Amino acid sequence: MDNAAVQPKIAIPDFNIAGGDAELQAAARTVAEVLWADLDFEREFLVVDRKASAAIPVAATPEAIDYEQWRQIGPDFVIYAT
Repeated sequence: MDNAAVQPKIAIPDFNIAGGDAELQAAARTVAEVLWADLDFEREFLVVDRKASAAIPVAATPEAIDYEQWRQIGPDFVIYAT
């Protein structure tokens, strides 16, 4: 059976950190990168390459996610965290 036919495709953008503290922003970016790498390694999901989504701005709220831009690169789900 073709795993690509049954695996959901997910995107993991950088996580939003309110306030702009550089250390917290770096930690949030690291968490997103580690989550991406873990999910990609496990092969339970198809994971959108982070380079492909780099041009999509990080949303300040879940309501502000630009779903049209995400649709263009094809994930079934976008993981959002603050």
